[in-house]
Amino acid sequence: MVLAGVLSGCGSAKAKGGGFDPSGTAGAGSGGTPGAASTGGVPGASAGPAAPPLPAPSTMTAPQLRQSVLDGYKSYMAASEAAYETDNTSRLGQYAVDPILSRVTRDIQANAAKGVIWRFHNVLNPQLQGWSKDKTLVVVLDCLQNLGSYEYSLANGARVSTKKAANSYYQAHLKYVQGVWKITDAKVGSQC
Repeated sequence: MVLAGVLSGCGSAKAKGGGFDPSGTAGAGSGGTPGAASTGGVPGASAGPAAPPLPAPSTMTAPQLRQSVLDGYKSYMAASEAAYETDNTSRLGQYAVDPILSRVTRDIQANAAKGVIWRFHNVLNPQLQGWSKDKTLVVVLDCLQNLGSYEYSLANGARVSTKKAANSYYQAHLKYVQGVWKITDAKVGSQC
């Protein structure tokens, strides 16, 4: 559980009829989760066909590179929150590659085997820290603020454990893979 302190925790889905809904979906007419109604539970993701591939990083201006990398980073973070909240890792491959993909997948599978989910939300403040000469590898540094993490039992909806809100440096490595930015690895640092 390398990223558990940052990636375990609390989502914002409304429950059906006021009860616990571990899937994070809301019933018809209940309002649903903002940003997740038509995206398979991934906040911030858009419905419909996949976006066209990005141009090669070497042809991007500095602002285009920055924006495209940060969009990829934010998409991964939203997808990982949704994956922990549902114990469903099927969308993570759109935003991540190994070694982080395997590590997070194993962690979520372990949660599923225990019959628990984690709900959480991280407030992001990412900046580009640097990149390779050909601009296909980029390092993002974030002072990530976790607003609290909550573990729930799928059997009865009871809260099993809570982790306090915290903030820490989070360094993510992103790679340009077939027209999109995907996170390859990350590490959590000291408090920021």
